[in-house]
Amino acid sequence: MKKVLGHICNFLASHDLQSVIRQTSGIDLTAAAKSVYTWLVLVPICIYLLWTKKFKLMIFLASFFLFILLVQKTLTTSGGQVDLHNVLAFVGGTTALVALNLYLLFVRE
Repeated sequence: MKKVLGHICNFLASHDLQSVIRQTSGIDLTAAAKSVYTWLVLVPICIYLLWTKKFKLMIFLASFFLFILLVQKTLTTSGGQVDLHNVLAFVGGTTALVALNLYLLFVRE
Protein backbone atom coordinates (compact mmCIF):
# COMPACT_ATOMS: atom_id res chain seq x y z
CA MET A 1 0.00 0.00 0.00
CA LYS A 2 2.78 2.42 0.91
CA LYS A 3 4.64 1.51 -2.28
CA VAL A 4 1.61 2.26 -4.47
CA LEU A 5 1.00 5.51 -2.60
CA GLY A 6 4.65 6.41 -3.11
CA HIS A 7 4.39 5.85 -6.87
CA ILE A 8 1.30 8.02 -7.13
CA CYS A 9 2.89 10.76 -4.99
CA ASN A 10 5.98 10.68 -7.24
CA PHE A 11 3.75 10.96 -10.32
CA LEU A 12 1.86 13.93 -8.87
CA ALA A 13 5.11 15.58 -7.75
CA SER A 14 6.69 15.25 -11.19
CA HIS A 15 3.67 16.57 -13.10
CA ASP A 16 1.89 19.87 -12.73
CA LEU A 17 -1.90 20.13 -12.53
CA GLN A 18 -2.36 20.93 -16.21
CA SER A 19 -0.52 17.79 -17.34
CA VAL A 20 -2.57 15.68 -14.91
CA ILE A 21 -5.76 17.22 -16.33
CA ARG A 22 -4.62 16.56 -19.92
CA GLN A 23 -3.71 12.94 -19.15
CA THR A 24 -6.92 12.15 -17.27
CA SER A 25 -9.17 13.86 -19.81
CA GLY A 26 -8.31 11.19 -22.37
CA ILE A 27 -9.81 8.45 -20.19
CA ASP A 28 -13.38 7.60 -21.11
CA LEU A 29 -14.76 6.09 -17.92
CA THR A 30 -18.20 5.29 -19.34
CA ALA A 31 -16.69 3.26 -22.18
CA ALA A 32 -14.38 1.52 -19.72
CA ALA A 33 -17.31 0.70 -17.41
CA LYS A 34 -19.26 -0.81 -20.31
CA SER A 35 -16.34 -2.91 -21.54
CA VAL A 36 -16.42 -6.62 -20.83
CA TYR A 37 -12.63 -6.71 -20.55
CA THR A 38 -12.70 -4.18 -17.74
CA TRP A 39 -15.05 -6.36 -15.74
CA LEU A 40 -13.01 -9.48 -16.55
CA VAL A 41 -10.03 -7.79 -14.91
CA LEU A 42 -11.78 -5.94 -12.06
CA VAL A 43 -14.02 -8.70 -10.71
CA PRO A 44 -11.21 -11.20 -9.97
CA ILE A 45 -9.09 -8.42 -8.45
CA CYS A 46 -11.98 -7.32 -6.22
CA ILE A 47 -12.70 -10.92 -5.20
CA TYR A 48 -9.03 -11.43 -4.32
CA LEU A 49 -8.90 -8.20 -2.32
CA LEU A 50 -12.08 -9.12 -0.45
CA TRP A 51 -10.86 -12.66 0.16
CA THR A 52 -7.54 -11.47 1.60
CA LYS A 53 -9.26 -8.61 3.49
CA LYS A 54 -7.19 -5.82 1.95
CA PHE A 55 -9.78 -3.14 2.57
CA LYS A 56 -7.26 -0.29 2.71
CA LEU A 57 -6.04 -1.06 -0.78
CA MET A 58 -9.61 -1.31 -2.06
CA ILE A 59 -10.45 2.11 -0.61
CA PHE A 60 -7.24 3.54 -2.04
CA LEU A 61 -8.03 2.24 -5.54
CA ALA A 62 -11.61 3.54 -5.29
CA SER A 63 -10.24 6.91 -4.16
CA PHE A 64 -7.88 7.01 -7.12
CA PHE A 65 -10.72 6.42 -9.58
CA LEU A 66 -12.85 8.99 -7.78
CA PHE A 67 -9.99 11.49 -8.07
CA ILE A 68 -9.80 10.90 -11.82
CA LEU A 69 -13.56 11.42 -12.06
CA LEU A 70 -13.30 14.55 -9.91
CA VAL A 71 -10.60 16.03 -12.16
CA GLN A 72 -12.62 15.28 -15.29
CA LYS A 73 -15.84 16.77 -13.96
CA THR A 74 -14.55 19.92 -12.25
CA LEU A 75 -11.47 21.19 -14.10
CA THR A 76 -11.21 22.29 -17.74
CA THR A 77 -8.69 20.80 -20.15
CA SER A 78 -8.13 24.02 -22.07
CA GLY A 79 -6.50 25.76 -19.12
CA GLY A 80 -9.15 28.44 -19.18
CA GLN A 81 -10.91 30.05 -16.28
CA VAL A 82 -12.59 27.71 -13.81
CA ASP A 83 -15.57 28.97 -11.85
CA LEU A 84 -15.49 29.11 -8.06
CA HIS A 85 -18.02 26.30 -7.57
CA ASN A 86 -15.85 23.83 -9.50
CA VAL A 87 -12.69 24.91 -7.68
CA LEU A 88 -14.37 24.46 -4.30
CA ALA A 89 -15.76 21.08 -5.34
CA PHE A 90 -12.29 19.98 -6.49
CA VAL A 91 -10.53 21.21 -3.33
CA GLY A 92 -13.19 19.74 -1.05
CA GLY A 93 -13.27 16.39 -2.82
CA THR A 94 -9.50 16.11 -2.97
CA THR A 95 -9.18 17.04 0.70
CA ALA A 96 -11.74 14.40 1.66
CA LEU A 97 -10.01 11.71 -0.41
CA VAL A 98 -6.57 12.56 0.97
CA ALA A 99 -7.84 12.71 4.54
CA LEU A 100 -9.59 9.34 4.21
CA ASN A 101 -6.50 7.66 2.78
CA LEU A 102 -4.11 9.20 5.30
CA TYR A 103 -6.41 8.18 8.14
CA LEU A 104 -6.56 4.60 6.92
CA LEU A 105 -2.86 4.47 6.16
CA PHE A 106 -1.46 5.90 9.38
CA VAL A 107 -4.11 6.00 12.10
CA ARG A 108 -5.78 2.65 11.51
CA GLU A 109 -2.50 0.80 10.99
